Order: sequence, then C-alpha cells, then structure tokens
Amino acid sequence: MFSQARGNSALAPIKGWAGSYEHLSTARNSPRVAFVYSAQQKPEEVYLVDSADKLESARQITNFNQLMTQRDLPEGRPYRWKTPDGTDVEGWLIYPPGKVERRTCACSL
Repeated sequence: MFSQARGNSALAPIKGWAGSYEHLSTARNSPRVAFVYSAQQKPEEVYLVDSADKLESARQITNFNQLMTQRDLPEGRPYRWKTPDGTDVEGWLIYPPGKVERRTCACSL
C-alpha cells in the first residue's frame, strides 16, 4: 500500500505484510483503517488497525474462512521472464498442494 500527503506529492510505500490489501475503509474522524487482507497461504479476512502506518500490527476481526486455514492449500512462487520485445514480466507458478517445486512427472505417454 502507498500513502500520499497531498494530491501533488509523491507516493510513499507503507510497510506492511506481503499480500493483497482490498476494500480499505476509513472514517472521517478516526485514524483507524479496516481492510480485507489475503496472501498465498492466508485466506481473506477483515482486519482493523489503529492507523495506516501500523499495518503490521493489524488485528483480524473476522473468521469467515477458518476452514481454509485447516486445509492443504496450493503454494506459489514468483516467476520472472523477458518477453521477445525485452519487457520484464512477473507471474506466479501455482503448485498443487504438497507438490511445490517437485520435478517428477507422473505423466503417461
């Protein structure tokens, strides 16, 4: 996530957890921020933090996806490559549960 003091100032990164922050919600008279957070091995839940500059101390306030934390979830690793025109691209290799970076193939030809 990023913050911006004024509309014409530079964006500044906010230190937080690696993952996705969505549906940010703030109040006019409070520094608190509510948001939906998820990561590769962490299902979406709603979190609350006392101010945006303290993302790493956010506390989870919902538990809708508890079942997903008890399952063997797919794992992923970032993968980078160059396109034929030289553009750097980043994507994710997603592995089936328990198969991360396994190089054997159970294929039959």
